[in-house]
Amino acid sequence: YIPKSGKKTPWLGYFWSGCSGEYNIDKSLVDWYVGYLVSRREQIHRISNIVVADAFFSKSTFITPMCDNGFHIISRFRNDAVLFYPTAEKPTGRR
Repeated sequence: YIPKSGKKTPWLGYFWSGCSGEYNIDKSLVDWYVGYLVSRREQIHRISNIVVADAFFSKSTFITPMCDNGFHIISRFRNDAVLFYPTAEKPTGRR
């Protein structure tokens, strides 16, 4: 029996570091992947500048640094995503 992970699951948001043999709690998994991909930017850009990611990574803490470093992200929107359409019109104050 494996329980479903939820908000009260121990160590949720952290990952196991095989090198140190313990949980890495100073960075989240998203932060670690951003740091790793940005540090390998030159090698990765030789192959492609497109990164395909799971919806878990579709948050500003992952997307913004990746786009700032020349990557293009393909991902599914999260269920809590909010989209705004840019407009050239001045706001009227109405909905």
